[in-house]
Amino acid sequence: MKTLLPLIALAIPASVTAQTGTFVLPQGVEKFQRTENDQSYLGRGGSSYNGSTVYVPMHIQNTFPMAEVPVTAAKVLGIAMRRNNYYGNAMYASATDLTVHMSTAAGAADQASSTFASNEGTNRAQVWGTGGSTATLNWPAAPYVNNGQQPLPFVLKIPFSNPFVLIASSGKSICIDYYITKRTSPYQSGPNTYEANLFLDATGTVYGNRTENGGYQSACKFSDGTGQGGIGYTRGGLTENGGAWYVNYTVPLNTIGVATISGYGVNTPNNPFNNPIDLTAFGAPGCKWMVGLETGFWVALKTTNYTSNASANWPQLQIPAGLKPGTEFFDQGLFIDTKANKLGLIPSWSSTWTIEKYYQPLVSTVYKHQDTTPPSTTGSVRRNFAVITEFTY
Repeated sequence: MKTLLPLIALAIPASVTAQTGTFVLPQGVEKFQRTENDQSYLGRGGSSYNGSTVYVPMHIQNTFPMAEVPVTAAKVLGIAMRRNNYYGNAMYASATDLTVHMSTAAGAADQASSTFASNEGTNRAQVWGTGGSTATLNWPAAPYVNNGQQPLPFVLKIPFSNPFVLIASSGKSICIDYYITKRTSPYQSGPNTYEANLFLDATGTVYGNRTENGGYQSACKFSDGTGQGGIGYTRGGLTENGGAWYVNYTVPLNTIGVATISGYGVNTPNNPFNNPIDLTAFGAPGCKWMVGLETGFWVALKTTNYTSNASANWPQLQIPAGLKPGTEFFDQGLFIDTKANKLGLIPSWSSTWTIEKYYQPLVSTVYKHQDTTPPSTTGSVRRNFAVITEFTY
């Protein structure tokens, strides 16, 4: 195969090599914005933050299925990523010293080996940097865009210094191999400079989705001065297959509460409850009720105390199988705090829960952090997970 590929490349018609087009792998994910981001791998910051681990040098491979490539032959001119717009954190300008190699291989992309070399083909070629040496890649800042969590353009580009000839018949998978020796993505907070992570958009196994229902109510506070706390939850049952679902709310110690679910939320069309309902007139200024009250379904929350706060936990419920993808429901808790306001109640943060079609992308990520000389031959494998990548040809 190694000796035949140059001849095959010469046989590619000029009309194929001259065209300009793009495709995205895994196929179809460019249309959606999910919660997955790759800051633990390709986007990890390059230096210590408040004593945290220094991750460079880093070796990362993403493998993608050749069967999802929409062309039979192409000269790949570069690849690009985008930031994950689910997170509101700013993504700062960065400079990364790295090499990038690309190849096609016989193995299935979702079955990548922990041995880096096993995922590469004999046509392995350096596409960023030359002669095995790194080159500096400068990416612009990619700030959060408040657009309803819609996906962003692929503006984080790696233009290949050496185009890669991609032949669909040359293997079952595409392997992109990154070796990062240095990264700086600094931001300032007061007199100090810190390193920021890059929230690159990634794909993983798709379960149901959680989004905001009405947003965080910063003026709605418990009597100890704390606001609506964080939440914990599971999404595994939020597919057409059904399964377990629960949510818990962070609250002050010893807080007692109940919670409900509804088919109506803040943005639900034809909502007879006209949510959100401002509770100021009822004696709870700054607080809002975000969900409908049609079900009459209320559960008592079990409070578990920790050192400085508590977790108010739903019992685990079973989502029935057969729900149509796109089906939504909404939750909200209500907590007793007689000293907080005249009403004596504080509502929780509210969420929109969406049933989605179960999906496993046929991809893998192989990674090794602190990959010092001599580089490790093996790394850790995360199957069905990879950075969403746009290919330009």
